[in-house]
Amino acid sequence: MQFDKQKFKNIERAGYLITFIIFSAILYFILSFFEKIPADWTYLHVLGLSIGIVLLSKCLKRLLK
Repeated sequence: MQFDKQKFKNIERAGYLITFIIFSAILYFILSFFEKIPADWTYLHVLGLSIGIVLLSKCLKRLLK
């Protein structure tokens, strides 16, 4: 039974990671299409921005708890 919980937790984390990467890619394409990011920025810059958004939301959630 413990193995099933750990396996489910790993699958949940993998799904979160894949969703995060897809969100960042879509955000990068939208921002670059509307020319809202500097020309020298890459996907990694937008990925860092997305990580910042996630960390800020986690801090706000913990603060408001």
